[in-house]
Amino acid sequence: MSNNRYEIYRGREVNNQLVGLRLSGYAFQNEGEAFYRVKLFFLPDQNYYMSKNQGDGYTIFSKMTTSNEGKIVFQNPVGFAKILDQIKTHLYLRFPDLASHMFMSLYPTSNNQVA
Repeated sequence: MSNNRYEIYRGREVNNQLVGLRLSGYAFQNEGEAFYRVKLFFLPDQNYYMSKNQGDGYTIFSKMTTSNEGKIVFQNPVGFAKILDQIKTHLYLRFPDLASHMFMSLYPTSNNQVA
């Protein structure tokens, strides 16, 4: 099973360009899964889960469980993500409690097969 890794940066958007980017974590997506596992360097013991909404965007959760029927259930929303109209290469991630702007590359890193 392959596992794609996407880089997450802290930074800002200025005049439709990303500036001051600093690598701050990774998002991982296993083949066949519809969600991402998010790991941030400054919170190394915490996993986040980013799931696509029925409409536009994504919701970021701090907890994932499995129901009695074997279905994955996400709980405790802590942030959101969306594609910005002016920047098509990154997904904008926002954790309101962290007061930080983050951007996830929409393209896996060159070593996209991660163990």
